[in-house]
This record gives sequence, C-alpha cells and structure tokens, in this order.
Amino acid sequence: DPAGGVNEDGDADNDGSSVDHITFHPSLSGATLTLTQGTLLIRSDLSIDGDLDADDSPDITIDANGSGSVLFTDQGTSELRGLTLTGGQEEFGGGIFATGNTTALTLVASQITGNDAGSYGGGIAAFSGAQVHLRDSQVTNNSAVIYGGGIASYVAGTLTLTNSVVANNTAREGGGGVFATDAERVEITNSSVLGNESLGVLGAGVHIRNTSGTVAISGSVIANNQGSLAVSQGGGLALENVSSGTIEDTTIAENRAARGGGLFIAGNNPWSVNLGGS
Repeated sequence: DPAGGVNEDGDADNDGSSVDHITFHPSLSGATLTLTQGTLLIRSDLSIDGDLDADDSPDITIDANGSGSVLFTDQGTSELRGLTLTGGQEEFGGGIFATGNTTALTLVASQITGNDAGSYGGGIAAFSGAQVHLRDSQVTNNSAVIYGGGIASYVAGTLTLTNSVVANNTAREGGGGVFATDAERVEITNSSVLGNESLGVLGAGVHIRNTSGTVAISGSVIANNQGSLAVSQGGGLALENVSSGTIEDTTIAENRAARGGGLFIAGNNPWSVNLGGS
C-alpha cells in the first residue's frame, strides 16, 4: 500500500474498500503455483478468487511443497474461491491454520487435498474462536497424527459444512473426517462424510465432544467410515459430552467400529438427540 507503507489503511489494492481482492490472469487456468517463500499469510479482510471460468470448480492450485501450512490466518474476514490447496505439512493445519476469535474464513468451490498435520487438522485446523465455513467444497486425502484428519476445530467458534464433501482422510486418535471440541456451533448440511478412517477410539467419520452449543446435522450422508482399533467407538459419528443435537434427514450407513458402528453417544452430562427423518 503506497499510502501507508504496510497496509496501514487496510486497502492494499487501493480500490477504496477495506476488503482486498486477489484474482488471476486467465492464462493461469489449470496452473500449479508452488510456494517458495513459506506459508501464505492472511491478516486482513481478503478475497482470493481462483475460479477463472466461473464454473464453481478450482482453476488454481497452490502447493506448499512440504514447506509448512499452505495458508495461515489469524485476523480478518476472508473468502477463498476456486482454489486447490495441497502439499502442506505442519504441526497444526497442514492445508489451512486459522486461529483467533477475530478470524472468519469461508471456502467456496475449493479443494483441500493431500496435506498432513503432526497433531491436529490435516486439511484444516481452526483454533481459539476462529470461524470456518465450507460451501460446495471438498476436503479429501489429508491426514493428522492426533485428531481431525480432514478438519479439526479446537476450542473454536463455529464450523459449518454446506454442500461439501469430507472424504478419505485419516487420523490416528479420532475424528478421521471431522473433529470438533468446545465449539459454539457445528453444522453439517447437505454434505457427505465418506470413507474416513480413525486409528484411535472415537469417531472415524465425525467426532464432536465437550460442546454445549448448537450441533446440527441435516440432509447429509455419513457412510463407509471405519474405526480400525479393536475398541473403536462410533464408526460414523461419535458424540462425547454433547448437551444436545439434531440429526435430521441424514443417512448413516456402512460405517464400522467395535461399538456403535453408526452412532456412539458417551459422556456424563445430560443430553438429547433428535433423529428426525434419519
């Protein structure tokens, strides 16, 4: 920002808006951009649009090439559209690490694939109040050593999946597809959680725990997820110390675990689950 030196007025592209925009030349359609100077940082309101032909699918791939997370954000409201993020390797959030209660990130028509985390969130990790929303997106073939092979929301504000797919991810401890703990809101709507694996005890597909806020799953499919441990619980979905939740018009099928192949509910707190139409 020439006026402020270091984006002091929040308008790095000098278009009169505090929300900055990154787009790509049409000649880059189908290109892979390999990061050579480390993780991409977002610390202000920003949109990145890689859907160059407006067909609601990614046209730009960003590859971290094992040099850290593909993207890190700890401030601002951001939207990523039409991007594939791959090749990330980091302790938290191989593909994306979002943290802080002033952080809100939305992914639209994007793919998070082929990333690894040493602890939480092979594809995406959201910590400390960060909000993460996925629409028309896919989180596939990621892995985490501890929780959340696809997505880990750890003491985070909100996690929502809409018209999205979380598939073929792996976690050693739990939440092969999705792991959320101490969340204010977890919503899975018209989405699919498929073919994920947990090598630990709870929740090969989805593991939600220690949550007194909104937990709502509707119009979705949770299928073919597998808990591999001999004492695994909740092959499709595990709810642990969750006060209440709704599961509506949702198919939970062909999941495997030693106990509760489809659904496992545990914890000492009073709870209620409404299985309307499922």
